[in-house]
Amino acid sequence: MSDAGRPSLLASLAAVAEALGSDPATVAESLIEDLDGGLSEVRRALDRGDARASLRAAHAARNGALLIGDTRLLRLLGELEGALRAQDLAAAGAKLEELRSGWAQVRRVLRRANRSR
Repeated sequence: MSDAGRPSLLASLAAVAEALGSDPATVAESLIEDLDGGLSEVRRALDRGDARASLRAAHAARNGALLIGDTRLLRLLGELEGALRAQDLAAAGAKLEELRSGWAQVRRVLRRANRSR
């Protein structure tokens, strides 16, 4: 994620925190935990060959991406869900790796924002 994407991500985070009556750092850490856990669950289910469980976990992970309005993560999650619905576990695994890379960039921005507060 470029620095150009950082202001909108942080603005979204601040808006979500305000709506929840919380602080951005708490919301960011919650999002990080939820998305890390969700993507790990997708990986575990894929490793078991369980497309259905992977699909449920991928769909649940969309909530965090929706909250912060990250269109890239949402697109990648949608593509992952499509591969899982088609029972294409190889494509789903490749899409998951792309998604994990994109999420790592967003996570770094969220963590840096927390440290600067």
